[in-house]
Amino acid sequence: MNEINEIKGILFDLDGTLLEMHMSKFYRSYHKYLYPRLSSNLDFGQYLKHYKAAFNKTIANNTGKTNLDIFLDEFFSPFNISRKKGVAILKEFYHKDYQKLRKYVTPLDKARVVVQRAFEQNLKVIIATTPVFMRDAIEARMNWASIDDLPFDLITFAEEFTTCKPYLSYYRDICDKIGLTPKECLVVGDEHKDLVAKMLGCKTFFIKSSMTNLKEDTPQPDFVGNLEDLMELL
Repeated sequence: MNEINEIKGILFDLDGTLLEMHMSKFYRSYHKYLYPRLSSNLDFGQYLKHYKAAFNKTIANNTGKTNLDIFLDEFFSPFNISRKKGVAILKEFYHKDYQKLRKYVTPLDKARVVVQRAFEQNLKVIIATTPVFMRDAIEARMNWASIDDLPFDLITFAEEFTTCKPYLSYYRDICDKIGLTPKECLVVGDEHKDLVAKMLGCKTFFIKSSMTNLKEDTPQPDFVGNLEDLMELL
């Protein structure tokens, strides 16, 4: 790693980076399966609007509560079910209907190999996916990417995080949890919310995907390429 010899940790985004997502089909099917599990007076359109509001409130979380607490409190409010029942519904959904969505994702070539290479370089290896989803959902997608059996140092679940991308507090939180400074970390991702980590002092590696939508103020990445290029860098 002569080009980035200060790096001691690597933060991999998941969706679009290690796993290609056919997002529009995935999103529609996700809600087609989840909506019938929740009885309420909301029609499907109202349900989608409500879900988006709960999702956005979770993304913006700065309360100190976990992201999962914020989402559950907001999302289940119109459904007249207890939090315990709601969590059980979500868990059953992720272990059953959610698995049908696998057909809308494609594991990327070299994804497992490059993650294993990071371990071989004695780096701390993190799955830094937006922690708005609970552990069951993220572990399912890691399984689809064929990396769920690897010994990651940290995975950013909604149960354990109080911040989300694109806020720098999310990356500070990761650095604190793994005991590294930002300048010792390389963030690998395909979106603006990954590349903003450069503003904190992290190195960034940009991989373009079908989900890429950069902004005018997106920081210029330190490296650009694909997973094979990242392999060479490591």
